[in-house]
Amino acid sequence: MKAKQPKPKTVTKGRGYLRGFLTIGRIAWAGIVVIATLLSYAVLKPSIAIEPYASQDARQPFAEQFYLQNNSIYQLDGVTPYCSIIDVRAGNLRMRGFTLVNPPDFVGPLDVGAKTTITCRLDSLFSLSNRYGPLQIILWVTYKTPLGFSGCKASNFDGKPVADGTFIWTYRGSPACPKSN
Repeated sequence: MKAKQPKPKTVTKGRGYLRGFLTIGRIAWAGIVVIATLLSYAVLKPSIAIEPYASQDARQPFAEQFYLQNNSIYQLDGVTPYCSIIDVRAGNLRMRGFTLVNPPDFVGPLDVGAKTTITCRLDSLFSLSNRYGPLQIILWVTYKTPLGFSGCKASNFDGKPVADGTFIWTYRGSPACPKSN
């Protein structure tokens, strides 16, 4: 009696190539999704500028107005500016580590491309001397995007007296937003 021989397996090359093609297609699709996600984040990420604008009295550092501009492609809602005092020296007085809120600076919605001014009116709270030393503040703003996400933007500034008795505010970076006190 003759033993049955197993049938030889036939190899089809088409299936192996198809699997490889599907794997390459999945990798390409994943790459496209990652690139699209990063690109949409870059385009939709809120963009706010905070810069020194004009002084109402150049000899008083806290008379400086800073502008706040919405450079995003959508309106920002609930825009609320704050001023954190990092280190301020006025005569023998040294102040550190608190946040000011100036209700007249509240903006509410800020349209696309719109600007508004904000202040850090420390001198309106205290009767400070005119002898200021180096100053460090952080101006920051909280807001909501149209999708309801909350955000924050902060800018660090140093105020330095110059020879003629005026003050110059210099941008020193964008730190993480402080916590309001």
